[in-house]
Amino acid sequence: HKSRAQASIMEAGGVATTPMLAWEGHLDLVATHAMALRLILSMFSQHPDEVTAEAVQRGCIVKHWHGHLAYFCHHAWPWREKPEMEEAMGAVLILAMRIAEHLVWESDDNQQRQLIKQGMLTLCCTMLLPDAGSQDAMWAAIGSDDGDRAGTDPPLPMPEVKMIAGTIIVRLMQLPEAYSFFQDPKNLRLPVAMLSQLHHWWRLLLKEQGSASVLVTVPLRERIAALHLALLSRLTIEWCLVHLGLGHMQVFCAAFLDLWRLHPNVVLRHCALRLFSSFCQLHLLFVSVMANESGARAVSEAVHRTLGIWDMRELRHVMRLVIAG
Repeated sequence: HKSRAQASIMEAGGVATTPMLAWEGHLDLVATHAMALRLILSMFSQHPDEVTAEAVQRGCIVKHWHGHLAYFCHHAWPWREKPEMEEAMGAVLILAMRIAEHLVWESDDNQQRQLIKQGMLTLCCTMLLPDAGSQDAMWAAIGSDDGDRAGTDPPLPMPEVKMIAGTIIVRLMQLPEAYSFFQDPKNLRLPVAMLSQLHHWWRLLLKEQGSASVLVTVPLRERIAALHLALLSRLTIEWCLVHLGLGHMQVFCAAFLDLWRLHPNVVLRHCALRLFSSFCQLHLLFVSVMANESGARAVSEAVHRTLGIWDMRELRHVMRLVIAG
């Protein structure tokens, strides 16, 4: 459902709509969305098993939520510049994501696998990633002089929606199918967009750091970056070589090395090490890092830092670097 104001904005952007079927007032549409979502949330609270089974079987929530949430996350709203509209629509999006969260948490393992097939991970990644135009611009900037221009990026919009989306992804990451989903060539745009966003935030992540011992100090960007790296750390070297190319992998090597060497976040640092050691199994990439003095010194500092950490699991990835040499 769309309002006339929303339809006119979409028409101006080249998207065909049916204005005769549109709502007269956008505020009325937002209020109706909110009431419908409150009813659905109430149904989940009163009949969790029945509603969950029906929603998973029909696939209705993932299907309809994706188009609705993607529009309001990546496109202009009517009267978005008004604080009351921003607040009202933000509350509607939070309600919608809360329902998706209830659906995932009330589902068993088999139902969660079905939700992954229906596109729940795509829905959540849509909340975390920028729009398609920004994704293309970030990918095109990789390797260029201005590729790290994110040092002045504004705060991320709709942080509550992104936090809920991240919670859903973490829940689904308990299943191996979640990692296989991102290796499927049909979903190629998602891992590519994650890598582009990580590269775009590269310097900013090193500048804005929080403390894992005090979670409220961890910035939203750092949380999203750690989640991205955790999902991407299972990608094989063959997958990366085919879908990213050697040139882009060389740039990502430098980013992963910096995050491993300099960042205090344990998850982010460990996943960056996993990806860096995996990339270095290609001798061309290993030599490109170690052939210059600054790169070799950076690896030496990172290895020295790892040897002083209590977590022994990281040593096997350091050994992969030694074997690659």
